Amino acid sequence: MKAATHGCSRGSETGRNPRAGQHISDRRVHVIDNRAPLTVSLLLILLELLSTIAIENYSLLIYNPSGGYQQGRLKVNSAMDNQTIIIAVSLALGIGSGFVMHRSDFCIAGIFRDLFLFRHSPLLPSLLLTIAASTILFEMARLGGLLHYQLPSSLFGVPALTTLLGGILFGSGMVLAGGCVVGVLYKMGAGQTPAMIAVIGLIFGSILYAEFHPAWTQLATTTKLSDAATLPQFLDMPATSIYLVMLALLGALLWQFQKQGKIRRPNQVKGYLQPALAGLFLAVIGVASFT
Repeated sequence: MKAATHGCSRGSETGRNPRAGQHISDRRVHVIDNRAPLTVSLLLILLELLSTIAIENYSLLIYNPSGGYQQGRLKVNSAMDNQTIIIAVSLALGIGSGFVMHRSDFCIAGIFRDLFLFRHSPLLPSLLLTIAASTILFEMARLGGLLHYQLPSSLFGVPALTTLLGGILFGSGMVLAGGCVVGVLYKMGAGQTPAMIAVIGLIFGSILYAEFHPAWTQLATTTKLSDAATLPQFLDMPATSIYLVMLALLGALLWQFQKQGKIRRPNQVKGYLQPALAGLFLAVIGVASFT
């Protein structure tokens, strides 16, 4: 079975329809391996379990605006102490996200890479739709009392010069690897050898980073630019008001894309999931993973 891919492919290229022999713009063709979603799910489950073990058994650096990063421990919901529940939830989220990303080839790295390198990114409207849906769902979850965390934290730090440097390094790595961390995982699940090599590089890179993590966090504290981790904190305004303004701007852009016919991607392949629909699914999965 053949499938058209977008975000993590070469972007604005012209291929040939293997059935009709006609040119197809902005698409490339690859083989879908039906085992890929399950493989990706197992990989995501493994990462989820490793992160859970790290949270439950190791002290983390918690950011305190008055004293910088300090040793502390994250409070884990007692309901999640049951390993069976953790595995079941991870399995559900892994299967869902693995299936959605593989069938739509949804890759944030590919979206931005195509935008900067080719000045054209067919999946950009789908990314904006994902951001808009995530904003709505996360704010509803926060207002409904489903999210219990305080920012800044060790997972969501404050802006610093290390943020810029880390972004440059990570972005360069994504271009070289052909995708972000999740992107190379589902590509590896599809049997792509370069993605397997990229995952090996991720493992060794993480081990190497662990050696100078304390020095990096100290540098982040020294070069911090603000004590605010979010835009509402920085502007000292209610979060809901800012989100409404953001949603209005995103809605206007999406309306223009819709009128131009750029939301729905053309395809002639069975099993292909529209990126816009994939973005909505990923927004729901994202909120579920935090709640």
